Amino acid sequence: MHWSIGMFLGLAVVASVALSSVIVSERASGRDAQVYAYPIAQSGGGDVVVPPANHGITLEAEGVDSADIVSVSGLGEFNEVVRQRIRNQVVSQIVPSPGPSNTDRIVLSRPLSDSMSWDAWYHQVEVGNVSLARKNGSVILYDSSNLLVARWNFVRGWPCRHNIQPIDPETLIVIETIEICHEGMERSQ
Repeated sequence: MHWSIGMFLGLAVVASVALSSVIVSERASGRDAQVYAYPIAQSGGGDVVVPPANHGITLEAEGVDSADIVSVSGLGEFNEVVRQRIRNQVVSQIVPSPGPSNTDRIVLSRPLSDSMSWDAWYHQVEVGNVSLARKNGSVILYDSSNLLVARWNFVRGWPCRHNIQPIDPETLIVIETIEICHEGMERSQ
């Protein structure tokens, strides 16, 4: 069995680079990064995806369990495009310029388990305790040797959506997803 960790940007052509036993893949085009991690077991009929143990993706936020996270998205940044009219003596033209910077909501997914920490965190918002639910935290990506690859720190994040997806008929796994709104994020490593 080997572990694969990849980073995706959009939906264009895949370029892969092997780093020790880790495969990092990037897709060009698009602003939303999605990181995924899952083990692949070899079988007689080909590769079989196996539900992972906690390894490649970790959420650090006080009182929130990060076990078994298999995907994260929303780690990208983007600028709004502002159109400005520029006039000179001869011609008038509209020129695109960078506007305000924005970040997307962080979306984490894991197989459904007996852990209730994501439910409890979301429940704080449901009952109106948003100030208690706001947490500074980090999303951390490790390679298969448990070495830090990248870290994104977010400020005053709170769960704005908690979802249990229908069972996947191919894998028979139920996925739990939490979406985190935050007041800012930066990659620190």
